[in-house]
Amino acid sequence: MDVFVFKGRSNYNMLKELERFRIDVWSRIILPNIAGQRFGLDSFDMFAWHVVVADKGRILGSARLIIADSFLDIPDMCSFNPYIKQMHYPVAFMNRLVVGEQYRSNGVGKRLNRKRDELVVLSHAHEVWIEAEKNRHVSLLQNNYRHIGPSADESVDGDWSIYCKKMN
Repeated sequence: MDVFVFKGRSNYNMLKELERFRIDVWSRIILPNIAGQRFGLDSFDMFAWHVVVADKGRILGSARLIIADSFLDIPDMCSFNPYIKQMHYPVAFMNRLVVGEQYRSNGVGKRLNRKRDELVVLSHAHEVWIEAEKNRHVSLLQNNYRHIGPSADESVDGDWSIYCKKMN
């Protein structure tokens, strides 16, 4: 398995592949039209860092990292809006982590997160914010995230919450 990182605007063809991958994986969980609207390419993808785990050219998983210098740079505002006054910029947002169904429980997600963690340290962000399902609550707390509150986004079923980790 290979792990590689690229800035969105540097490789538009790979961005389009990631879009297809994200929508394909999410379409198995939610309606395909909602998956396309919610997880297709957005304006943040062009300046975000993207981490990809691949094997022999096949994408196994991907994840996005955005460094926000102000509230204007916050992705998924529908999720984080109630908490923007608590943020201390620059802030890192880890989102769009998706792993192909047949590769889950194989460490792909952990590899994606480790690489994003390395990028956050290099970015000098003050905090890392993440939206996650309740089933990840324990692992996030073990990794020094604190539970902030419920996600304001209701476009995907589940018990979604917002978490934050202070850097330093």
